[in-house]
Amino acid sequence: MHRKLQTSEDFIEKYGLDRNAIKQGAKREYARIQAYELSEIRKSLGITQQEMAKQMGVSQKRISDIENGRPGAIQVNTLSRYAHCLGGALKLVFSFPLADSEKTQEIAVSP
Repeated sequence: MHRKLQTSEDFIEKYGLDRNAIKQGAKREYARIQAYELSEIRKSLGITQQEMAKQMGVSQKRISDIENGRPGAIQVNTLSRYAHCLGGALKLVFSFPLADSEKTQEIAVSP
């Protein structure tokens, strides 16, 4: 008789999947979704990638890279200007694991 899989942990265990690879994939997907949300904000403001690039003094490809979750070597200053062009602000978050806990302490700063 086959045992029913009840949770994602059951599935991971049954198929011997790499938990770390799953976590890394989830982080990449989350970053991609957030990048998509940036493009949706820009579009809702009626700003094209080309117009955004001109305002920021960067190439249209750079805007595309940001909005497709491919930041690569993009500098914090570039991301800050991107946020400013949309009427927002960039905040950086430092995340530190707490000793003997799975929790983290986060400290947000503005560049």
